[in-house]
Order: sequence, then structure tokens, then C-alpha cells
Amino acid sequence: MGLSDSVQKRYLALLLVSLLGAVLPTGCAPVQDDSSGTVYRLPWLDASGSYSLQDISLTTFRNPDKLTGDAAEVIVDPRISDGIVVGEEPIGRWIRDGVRMIPADFVTLQAATIYAHQEKLVAIDQATGVAGVFKSRARIGLLARISEGPSAPLILNNAIYDGRLDSLFVVPFEGKRLHISLNGGILGHEHFHRVFQSIVLNPIREAARHGSIPYGWDDSIACMGGAGAIGGGIGGLGDDTIVPLKVLNQVLVRGVNEGFADFWGWAYARDDEFVGRSLGPAEDSLRRLDVAATSIPLKPALRNNLITVDKSGFPTLKSEGARVATAYQFGTQYARILRGLVEVLVGQAHVDREKAISQVRQALASALTDISSDVLAKWGREELDPELLFKPVLSKLLVMSTTGPAVLDATASTVICKELDRLGASANLKSGLCGLSVVTTASLEVVKTPALPLRTGRH
Repeated sequence: MGLSDSVQKRYLALLLVSLLGAVLPTGCAPVQDDSSGTVYRLPWLDASGSYSLQDISLTTFRNPDKLTGDAAEVIVDPRISDGIVVGEEPIGRWIRDGVRMIPADFVTLQAATIYAHQEKLVAIDQATGVAGVFKSRARIGLLARISEGPSAPLILNNAIYDGRLDSLFVVPFEGKRLHISLNGGILGHEHFHRVFQSIVLNPIREAARHGSIPYGWDDSIACMGGAGAIGGGIGGLGDDTIVPLKVLNQVLVRGVNEGFADFWGWAYARDDEFVGRSLGPAEDSLRRLDVAATSIPLKPALRNNLITVDKSGFPTLKSEGARVATAYQFGTQYARILRGLVEVLVGQAHVDREKAISQVRQALASALTDISSDVLAKWGREELDPELLFKPVLSKLLVMSTTGPAVLDATASTVICKELDRLGASANLKSGLCGLSVVTTASLEVVKTPALPLRTGRH
């Protein structure tokens, strides 16, 4: 259950260096509010692309002694009592250096860092219009002991959002990489799961409860790890009966959730390495977003990747674990497409990078309600289409009027449509989106070197 000794020792070493370079601290002292210009010394991604201790300003951290504020509630050693997550109230231990507050132990460091990221993620929720879907502030449990079954081993080195409990759990970390509780990209990824749960998955659960659809959402848990080795499917079977409707839709929606969450985490942290920083090089190579997407996800490919052969050589449905891996694989395609849209806006339409990220993220946030409606209308009745499930995002990004694009300018709309052509998007996907552009592709300036070139293969 204990935290990684190596991680704690590295923090203590950084803390010592920080104190040696500062004014002699006045010792541990309570801090009741954050209204006097207090800053917090926390690990944060710096301009060089590395994590280092930096001074972070917070505006809602009302009670640092109890590690709580308006943006989140942090508890330690969480457990479930009568269907509610409870735990020990954390005690913040701080070293004061003027207006600077330095965490004096590793639990305080984790809780304060998580809170800092949560405050900034809430600001994004407010800017994108999704903040209103939450009924309460985020609940985050540290030192969570979670297993997949009564006799199963504890889950390690992960962060897990449980939609049934509306809580994020950070489990013990035994690796020597960046602790997940300090990884801004992973925290952004997990926060998106809460957004997706509230807008897309909860309506499925409620509709099933009222009997308006045949069944609900089986898996309300979303976590960071799980891509693993995918393995090839079987081509040319053409047998829809091997993959049940429920399985196909479940895998697809999970994949969309994971892929959009990876993009949200990247867009928040601006960190290409956020998965690999904590989960290692294997996951990094599978899920990095600065690898160019090659195509739009299609239903035949999804079905193909859910089929394997049994010992007798007959086609059969893959195991649950392999289906999870397939969901992550398809999710990565969605994430890379979204990242690619940012890059073509920056490199070919000359949109400011911050604005381009904001535009694509806003399109995603605005599309979730439409995605929810599409999923709910077909859930339990017909197969969802991986390509058309992505269309609401494009519709929000490429809102068109009779005279031209209403959101992006004509050049930006044209480069988005060219990117869809490169990805082999169908006419059905582009219908109503890419036919009214007022600029011809021949007149578009081609930029050979984007501001941040996408990689062309795995690494």
C-alpha cells in the first residue's frame, strides 16, 4: 500500500534543494485561505518539457490545512460505506516561506498538485460550457486499494475514474517514473472521463433504469492503462453474428471515451509524453498523439479487431481483456485525428496554436450532447458507426452557413476538409460539412513545415 520509496526520496531531495535556495522558512503553520497572494511550490511542467518545482497560484484552495477547496475534495485511504465513498480527512502539512507554501510530506504534495490541476481543469469546463453537468465538486481518493475481484491482486500504477461513484481514485504507484498524481496530462485525461460520464454514459444508465432501452452501460470504470498489445484481427469474415451488437457498441463507446480523454489530457498539459512519463515506453509508443493518424476509424475494422480464432481454428469473439485493448487502439485513432486537426490549423491555416487547441477542444465539448443523443437513439437497437460517431465534433468545428463557414474562416475550413480527404473520410461523413467552402484547394498556400510536425510512424 505504501508509496514508492524512490519517488518519495526524489521529492524530499527536490524539497531540500528548494529550501536551500530560499529564505529560511518560518516552519509549519496553518493557512486558512488563499486570498493573500499565497503560492504553492508544486511539480509542474516547465518550458523545457520537464517537471520541476514551481510556484503555482491558486484562487479556490480555501483550506490548505485540510487540502480542500471549491474545485475538489481530496480524501485519503478511501472506502465505500453504504454506496458512498468515505475516507480519512487529509491533513495538509506545509513549510511556509513568506507567501510561498511548500508541501512538507508526499501526501500533501500529491493532494495539493491534484487540487491545482483540478482548479485549472474546472476553469476549462467553465470556458467550454460543460461545468453545469456536474452535481458536485470532484472527489479524489488517494492511496486507494482497488482490485478487480475479491481474490484479485491490488491494481497498481494507475488512476481510475469510477462513474458509478463519481470519484477518481489514485492507486499505489511502485514505478520509478513520474507519479500519476503529479502528471497533469493524466489528471486531465481522467477529468474528461467525468465529463463523458455525465453527458454520454449517465443518460444510458438512466434510460435503462426506466426501461426505454434494453440494457444500460456495463462498464462505468475508466482508467489510464490498458492499451497493451492489440494483435491483428481476421480479415474478410463478413460474419456479423460473431460480434454481438452489445459488444461492438460497448467497445466503440469506450474507445471514443478513451481517445477523447487522451486528447483532452494533451490539450490541457501540452505534453506529448504524458502517457509515457508514468506508464512507460510501451504505452507511450501506442498512444502518443504526435503520430499522424492514417485513417478514420471504420466499423469493419472494429469488428475485425474483435475476432480471433479458437484452438480449433474457428473464428470467435476475443476475450474481455483483448476487447479493452481494441477500445484503446480505436480511441488513439480519434485522439490523433483531433491532434492532427490542431496541427493543420496551425501549420496550414496559420491559426495561433493556443487558439487552434481551444477551437478543437471547444468543438469536442460542444459535440458531446449530440454524441449522447446519437448513442442513446441506437443503444441496444442497432450498431453505432465509428465514423459517424465522430461527425458531431466536425459539425461543431465546421459550422457552415449558406455563404460560408460561421466558426472558422474559409482557409481554415478548407484545410480541415483537406485533412479529412487525406484520412479517407466518406462522403457520408463530409456531407453538409465540406462542400460549401469558398476557397478552392488550388488557391491554398501549402506549408511544408508545420509549427509542430506530426510523426509519421510509431517510435
